[in-house]
Amino acid sequence: MYREKNDVRFDDYDAIVVGGGFSGVVVSRELAEHGKRVLIIEKKSEISGMMADYVDENGIIIHKYGPHVFMLNSDEVLAYLKQFCDLLPVTNYVHAFIDEKYVSIPANFYSLDTLYGEEKSKRLQEKMIALYGEGKEVHILTMMSSEDAEIRELADNLYDKIFVGYNAKMWGLKPEELDPSIPGRLPIRISYNDKNCKKKYELIPTKGYKDLFYSIVDSPNIDILLDTKAMDVIGIEGEHVKIEGNNYSGAVIYTAPLDELFSYEYGELPYRALYFEIDVFRGDREAPSAVTTYPMNFDKVRTTDMVELLDQKIDGYVANVSEYPGAYNKESKIFNVPAYPVLNEGSSAIIERYKKKADTINNFYYVGRLAEFKYFDMEASIESALRCSARILKGETKADV
Repeated sequence: MYREKNDVRFDDYDAIVVGGGFSGVVVSRELAEHGKRVLIIEKKSEISGMMADYVDENGIIIHKYGPHVFMLNSDEVLAYLKQFCDLLPVTNYVHAFIDEKYVSIPANFYSLDTLYGEEKSKRLQEKMIALYGEGKEVHILTMMSSEDAEIRELADNLYDKIFVGYNAKMWGLKPEELDPSIPGRLPIRISYNDKNCKKKYELIPTKGYKDLFYSIVDSPNIDILLDTKAMDVIGIEGEHVKIEGNNYSGAVIYTAPLDELFSYEYGELPYRALYFEIDVFRGDREAPSAVTTYPMNFDKVRTTDMVELLDQKIDGYVANVSEYPGAYNKESKIFNVPAYPVLNEGSSAIIERYKKKADTINNFYYVGRLAEFKYFDMEASIESALRCSARILKGETKADV
């Protein structure tokens, strides 16, 4: 499976996949299942991308890059994953630390009880039920335009204390500078429903993500080249892909940022990066749930106790992974790995130019959060990779619209 660069003959492969994250390994396995020989090129010393995890000396599974839980609606994606791992159902709850209180997120009636006390919370709840209907979920911008002054005040308060603070840290932008889809991630629930996930399935792989990834690539048709930067191997000349200076006739599947591939010809795309601190200790967890966000005060944006999140039966331990966001900069010591595309009008114009150029290259496919410049969760990443695989196998070169 593993190869050294000096031992690799690139022409021996039907496809070369750049990147060993979810998009890369799913495409690789799909092609391998149809008899294609595939080489994965990964710049890190391991595959699994941002889903990488490990077991520490206490036997605790730690997600190196923050919490990852499968939140799925797709039965197709669920069936796909079950080929490679056993999955354990979990229930994920989230709180935000606001005004020295732990407030249930997404905002719901528990949140109002915590922030306003029983009497005012009850009055607000009655108004919200009358206006929107019990059990409904309302866009915060809808409530901010309510004719009821008290409801507007509530929405403005939640918007300022949860959305503005969180996104200013997470994205480095003011709310009005973000893509319009992002405010939709702050719904208000007209109920005591405090579950974070709204999808049909909420699952984790019982043996962790590293085990899952290596199960996916466990095929005699897949080889892996680690510790190798794709740009040291791959080049673009007109409509052709060059591998170490020679024309390559196979398919190239690219999961990294497109701006780097084209030497930033149309400008650099903005990404956010994350720095992680891991703190494992004996003691009690202060927060009421596994995940706590910090929209105010602290530099960190989120802390997750891995013992609680993954329902690990390890008494007496807390395993906190804290996330600190910053602007991606390839020269930075701590923010040098792109994690999330920053979606706004300016970045949309830039990525469209790169995609248009990429679409002119023979047998070249780009897929995944970084390459497609879309905010994908794991379900969407797998779905996009399966669509890309189908296009390759059908010989369709036009990118997804």
